[in-house]
Amino acid sequence: MPLQADQINDLITTTQRDLGWLKWTDIMSNLQEHIALPRLLDKKKVGFSGGYGIQWNLQKNTTGNARMTGLYNSTDINVGDTMTTANAPWRHVTTGYAFDKREFLMNSSSSERIVDLIKTRRSDSLVSLGELMEVQFWGKPSSADDENMWGVGVYIVYDNSATAGTFALNTGLPTGFTSVAGIVPSTVQRWANGSGKYSTIDTTNVSTNLIRLWRTANRKSGFKSLPAAGVPQYAAGGARYEHFVNEATINQLEYVLMQQNDNLGNDLAAKDNQTTFQRMPVIYVPYLDLCNQNPVFGIDWNSFQPVFLEGNYMAETTIGIGQNPQQTLVSTTTIDTSVNIRCTDRRKNFVLSDSASAMSFSALTS
Repeated sequence: MPLQADQINDLITTTQRDLGWLKWTDIMSNLQEHIALPRLLDKKKVGFSGGYGIQWNLQKNTTGNARMTGLYNSTDINVGDTMTTANAPWRHVTTGYAFDKREFLMNSSSSERIVDLIKTRRSDSLVSLGELMEVQFWGKPSSADDENMWGVGVYIVYDNSATAGTFALNTGLPTGFTSVAGIVPSTVQRWANGSGKYSTIDTTNVSTNLIRLWRTANRKSGFKSLPAAGVPQYAAGGARYEHFVNEATINQLEYVLMQQNDNLGNDLAAKDNQTTFQRMPVIYVPYLDLCNQNPVFGIDWNSFQPVFLEGNYMAETTIGIGQNPQQTLVSTTTIDTSVNIRCTDRRKNFVLSDSASAMSFSALTS
């Protein structure tokens, strides 16, 4: 009777398996990709600041001094308050890893080591950070005072009472908040984000389809300062949009693309991963699959920016072996960041959805 190798005891005793030296596969996350962390750490998008919090300035209205006039007309100039400030507190995030000197010694010999133990611990800490920041970025705190970051759910609020096919500025508040960054949108109505509801995803001439509403959203969110006014901007240049959707939405959009292309050749999915809207990328976000809706987020990275506390941007601190009197053989490394989101113009950002319910997310399980 023929035998397999793992049935021969002497062979098992005297021989190792192929141990896959120094390599391993990361299956730590249920998400196919982490969208938030790479964008939050992109230095083209981030700002740095000091102080005990983040503050930014808005000019909310004019005093109406421009008027038509005639010869020898008297001058009557209004003087009034046009400025206000918004603010956000720092939020602090940490991750880290530790090892005992004896673990390191056991794992240091090239003949006995299968993978680098310290690298696996560091990898674990960074994937944990990626998971946390995905939840923080797309969600919102329960209130303005808790320790969570002010993410998309604070600044880009969905109006679940909207009529299908309509797009408008939403002056509603995120649940649990009495203002957005210290400003009440119903009082300063230009301090609001765009919101709209759709019912279908197609190219038919139906007033409630996503593509028609999306066109409106892009146009209505394209606010530009008058060049002659010389307004200094927080971020130079025009809007830099990315659109973010879940799998159900990107799948249907790719199907629409396939239908309107007569020359797909032999590729049944030639348009997959190539979807754009008005030449701006449409990006699949695995975390949005946990949303109870099918949202489309339009984010302008020139007005929606992470801001970091100067000196505490992915700052690594190591308490080395012998430095902790309670654990003299243990080395601990923490990676700390102080950050929050600053949205300088909420009107340039929007959310579209096919649902009449409030937006919520299922838990991200490990």
